[in-house]
Amino acid sequence: ASDLWLYVLINSAALLIGQLVTWSALLADLGWIHFSFRMIKKHVGPMLLLSVIPCVSLLYTAVNKVILGNAAGATEVGYYNQAFKIYTICMGFVSALSTVIVPRMAMHFKKGNQEKFRQFVNFSIRYVSISTIPLTFGLIGIASTFVPLFLGEAFLPATTNVMLFAPCLFLAGVADVLGLQILLITNQSRKYTVSIIIGSVISFAVNILIVQAWESAGTVASFLVANFVIVVVQLYFARKHYEFRYFLKIVAKYTVCSVLMLAAMFGVKTLLAGQNDITILMYQIVTGVYTYLLCLFISKDPLLFKILYRKVGWKHVKK
Repeated sequence: ASDLWLYVLINSAALLIGQLVTWSALLADLGWIHFSFRMIKKHVGPMLLLSVIPCVSLLYTAVNKVILGNAAGATEVGYYNQAFKIYTICMGFVSALSTVIVPRMAMHFKKGNQEKFRQFVNFSIRYVSISTIPLTFGLIGIASTFVPLFLGEAFLPATTNVMLFAPCLFLAGVADVLGLQILLITNQSRKYTVSIIIGSVISFAVNILIVQAWESAGTVASFLVANFVIVVVQLYFARKHYEFRYFLKIVAKYTVCSVLMLAAMFGVKTLLAGQNDITILMYQIVTGVYTYLLCLFISKDPLLFKILYRKVGWKHVKK
């Protein structure tokens, strides 16, 4: 407790220095930016609308965790937190695409190039599916080996939580495409906010109903419900900017490949029963990766061949 001020100071100073470096480089490149209060005024409304999102999101993150602590105790909160940390680490791979692709999509939409914008949407759907669906099934496949190995036997009950968090990776990726890359870029921030509010409220209600019986798994399940509801609502709101049949076709294809990968991973675990956990985990991961890539190669996946050849343009990423 006596070092708390030092912890806060180090984190705050790091953020401050990072911002100073970023803004100094930006201003040196762009020069001094002239603005007026009239120019700022038109952005206040949309900014306030978007500021509601992190506040409402607390319902299915922080608030639900507090409810879990009151209903089931600190141990269950620990199981939840450890599983959530694993989920957060994996999310880094999921959210990377939006950071890169959103500026390009915004540029094409602003210029009225709808065909190019739709191509980017289709690419994002394919990219999210090809990366997050196997990540989801892979995490489910290694959870029972990974959790006790890296978190310790005491956290074995967190295995179920990790498995429940896994589908959230795919759902969060889809929500990134629908929400950040479509709704926000196409000036539908109100609909984006509404989708988050609906998901948060339903998650909060579900958590209250099942947390007593399911404990930490119930809170994770409510988080999963929130992500699912958000995606369903956004699928409806963004329906004019993507093809639902294309979405289902892509998801179905990579789900089949991922299921085959999961079966291979479970088969390896069965064959290596009695070996140490590190050996089993390594063989599961290697087998899973090779099985998934083989499925993509056999199905002549356009994105895989795009990566292999590197010279193939956007027009070759077919539906």
